[in-house]
Amino acid sequence: MDSTDMTVAVRDNLVVFIPTSFSPDNDDNLNDVFKVSGVGFTNVRCQIYNRWGEKLLDEEDFSSWDGTYMGEKVQSGIYIYQMTFTDYKNVRHFKNGTIQVIR
Repeated sequence: MDSTDMTVAVRDNLVVFIPTSFSPDNDDNLNDVFKVSGVGFTNVRCQIYNRWGEKLLDEEDFSSWDGTYMGEKVQSGIYIYQMTFTDYKNVRHFKNGTIQVIR
């Protein structure tokens, strides 16, 4: 009879969900902010631009965006984002796309 003991480390794969729209109306507390969810990543940097290329947001430790710029609500429309994620292996991943603000 014999036995053995081993520790196995299980790590999540990188899974990122980035919504394509949000509605910052603050009336129903549903879908009021643009935020990223998923597993296997840290250190999210997010930059958001309007259609003229003006940078509205540049956050190194991004948690969410409420659809404002300099304290004012942005107009309904399409905005561009660029994001950088770091996974558990310390590898950087890049995502870009558009987000629609619906008011």
